[in-house]
Order: sequence, then structure tokens, then C-alpha cells
Amino acid sequence: MHLLPLAVDVLRCDRLAEGDVYEGDLLAAVLSRGAEVWHRIPGLGEEVRSIALELTDVPWPLAPRIEEFLTRWPGDRPSGPAAPPLLKP
Repeated sequence: MHLLPLAVDVLRCDRLAEGDVYEGDLLAAVLSRGAEVWHRIPGLGEEVRSIALELTDVPWPLAPRIEEFLTRWPGDRPSGPAAPPLLKP
């Protein structure tokens, strides 16, 4: 929990920052935090949501994690047609 704000600081500068596994693995780790974390720090969760939504060319290991996070996100969902999936056929 204490490292989460530091990870988001890195993601602000480099949305696809990578550790030792693949491009975007830091964002993947942040996205995997449970709902209770985002309820405790909703402003940070909203920023992570914005970071995820701004990505246009998403590496394949990251795309399903983004989709899962956005599905779980408690905030308002846009009305109208659904956004296209992040995974490319």
C-alpha cells in the first residue's frame, strides 16, 4: 500500500514502465490491487484508470489486466456504445 503512490509516480512519466518481465508490468501490478485499496485511496485509483485509458498500443500481456480493472472500477461508466476491446484479433 505504501509503495502504490510511488509506482503511480513512475507511471505518470512512463505508462509502460517495465521491471524484469515485460513492457507494462509495473502497470499490471498496480492494476491487480483489490477493490479495497481503491476504496481507501480513490483519487489514486482514478489516476490509474486515466493512465490505463490513455494507452493506445497495449502489449498483449497487459490488455486483459486493463480490461479486468476497468470492469471492476466502481466509478461512473460512460453511456452509449461499448468501447472497443483492447485486445486485437
